[in-house]
Amino acid sequence: MPKFIAQHGEAVLAKATAEIVGLAAMDLVQAMQPGLDDQRRARSALYLNIVESLNACNILIRSGLDAHAAVQIRSMLESFVNMTLLKDPAHLQQMLFDKVDGDLKLSMTLLEDPHLSPESIEELQTRIDQEAPVKKRLKELGYKGKNIAQSIRAAGLSFLSAPYVTLNSFAHWDLAALSDRYDTDDGHLQVFGETRAEVTFGLLWVAIQIMVMATDLVKDAARFEEDSYKRQFDKMNNAWGVFHSDLDGKFAN
Repeated sequence: MPKFIAQHGEAVLAKATAEIVGLAAMDLVQAMQPGLDDQRRARSALYLNIVESLNACNILIRSGLDAHAAVQIRSMLESFVNMTLLKDPAHLQQMLFDKVDGDLKLSMTLLEDPHLSPESIEELQTRIDQEAPVKKRLKELGYKGKNIAQSIRAAGLSFLSAPYVTLNSFAHWDLAALSDRYDTDDGHLQVFGETRAEVTFGLLWVAIQIMVMATDLVKDAARFEEDSYKRQFDKMNNAWGVFHSDLDGKFAN
């Protein structure tokens, strides 16, 4: 994230840029047809999630819930990481392994709860019975669990590592994020309080950057109506360029 203390004006500029980029992305997906193979279809679906998440983020910010947008932006980042890794078709199987591995760990841990109802036990056991063979097959093929930090590194996107930690803090509402969101100067708690400008700016900086990078990546995964891709991508790049030029000289070394 940028290293300077954003003021109200920078936050307003970030909001306006995110709206322009989000609308251009929505227009683009209306003219988009995913590739027919599983790899390109998965990359296209991840792109749709990024587009929807940015627009959900903008809706939250319009409603004064800026900090809550971090959950949507974290989803954007995770989707972009997987879009990037899907340049290798084998990553589809890695995504499946990570999914069933996570489901199995969660289900088996929940089964240790002595207060579960018989219905819940049956549902969890059914999930385990369905997914355990899938994990076994993939493990025999050499797949093993990867966390998001490993995936970010494998995708060559290490510059997103620090922003991901920040997004996680808001997504999980750790004590620092809760304090930032709800504490008042006089020691009280507030609901629907105004988010600090640097938080709004930092969150949207990451969101806009991911949306532009993902749009650059999706051109290899989908087909578009004539001239639609260039027209909408130019809108995004122009908005991103104006955003950058207005901030020129304000970043710390």
